[in-house]
Amino acid sequence: MNETQFYNWLCDKYTGGTPKSRLSNCLRVEQYEGNLDNHFTNDKGVSLLQRLSYSKDDQFNSRSANHNIPIAGNIYNGTATLKQAVNLYLKFKTGEKPTRGTNQRTLPVKRKRKIDWPVWNHPCDEELYEIIKLTAKYIKFLHPDIIREIVSDNNRFKAKWSERLEKRSVPSIIYLWENSPCAFPGVRRYAGSKEIAFFRKHTELSSDEIKYAVKLDDNDYPKQIWSYIFRENKFQKYGPKHFALAHLADHKEYNNRLFSEFNIHNRTEQHQLFGLFTCPTNTAYIPTSLLRPTDFSPAIRKLLINKSNDLYGSLCNILPPWIKLNQEVDLPWEHNHFQWGDPVGSIENIKLFLEFRHEATETIL
Repeated sequence: MNETQFYNWLCDKYTGGTPKSRLSNCLRVEQYEGNLDNHFTNDKGVSLLQRLSYSKDDQFNSRSANHNIPIAGNIYNGTATLKQAVNLYLKFKTGEKPTRGTNQRTLPVKRKRKIDWPVWNHPCDEELYEIIKLTAKYIKFLHPDIIREIVSDNNRFKAKWSERLEKRSVPSIIYLWENSPCAFPGVRRYAGSKEIAFFRKHTELSSDEIKYAVKLDDNDYPKQIWSYIFRENKFQKYGPKHFALAHLADHKEYNNRLFSEFNIHNRTEQHQLFGLFTCPTNTAYIPTSLLRPTDFSPAIRKLLINKSNDLYGSLCNILPPWIKLNQEVDLPWEHNHFQWGDPVGSIENIKLFLEFRHEATETIL
């Protein structure tokens, strides 16, 4: 959405707080229904306007709105306001000239000059190397004995769980490949405005609309095993102080970096990456002072997943069979050139976790 030009267009048409309000309405629609420019390109916004149609009859019969946008208060009035704002943006996109109403004042509007952010230096790979060299010993991986138990349990129940996944039209290979360490088959992270709205109970989705999964999650399921191992209890929305859970390899489709950072073989529609979401071999607790290095540094991501493969590669396949580790690593970035802390946790509480995951998996599948 072209916020600046649209706002200026609104300022040529309206005075007072109306331009800001209509821009805010459009941004809210985008948050839950997708980019307005894409809607304009696809069908001139027709399908979106249809979803934003809510009649007095709908209101009288207490029908749910067709859109995904949460509205506090009167659904009829709220939907009408959003639809009016979208109609204005579509008029702006068609190039319609803004005209003021005869009863509106033509006060000059002060335009805001667009100023870009300054470009600051950021750490290069050589500097990142020095940072991770000092901090690698603080990154926490689970003990291999814990992974061994999960893989063994997966192999024991693979046939049963695979059959149930297939009955729900979910290819089991996504979660239960050979010697898979996936902790919760069928669970993936939500993605996109519709799934977010569904997860937050703002709207409904049929099982057919949830692709390649039988349950959506925000980010709790990957943390369950850590919570049981160290706290003997279900994850309760907080983790160890000064640490945050990081995924090492991407598990979502959007902006996925696997295809540029790994060797992908026999990639098909069936070979999604969602199983990596709850693989404990694909997570580590990283000090928050490192500021999310797995999000912003390909070199560090590669280092950590190679370290994970070193820890667990003899026990399981940390990646699905169509993803191969890139064995070409610059010598200084070899994982054995770094000082790592000992893996954490023990199998003392593994039975508690396995009981929880079996109960959850039976419910999910």
